[in-house]
Amino acid sequence: MITIAYITARLDPRFDLFADSISPQLKPTDQVVFIDHYLEYDRNREAQYKSLVNGRFDMLHIPPKPSIWRGRHRKSRRAFADAAGARNTAAIVAEHDYIVFIDDLSAVY
Repeated sequence: MITIAYITARLDPRFDLFADSISPQLKPTDQVVFIDHYLEYDRNREAQYKSLVNGRFDMLHIPPKPSIWRGRHRKSRRAFADAAGARNTAAIVAEHDYIVFIDDLSAVY
């Protein structure tokens, strides 16, 4: 049993490629966590990506945890990348002992 974390800060992360390639390889007990920077600003994205999955696997689609570097809670004048914060978010919600991180724009064959 593993948790697969797909992390993105792109408007079009090509999650469809990932979903098509990973769905035949998943076991029913595996967990897919989609950490999406733009979900914080556009809640319609959740329905969009849920329709891409189309029930082939269970997916948790969440924004990264609050950060001083990016998002609504940032303390800096402009947004910075916070990949570590997104990875930490995945580690917090992971249900299994093993976690695999997948970059956006990736397919798994």
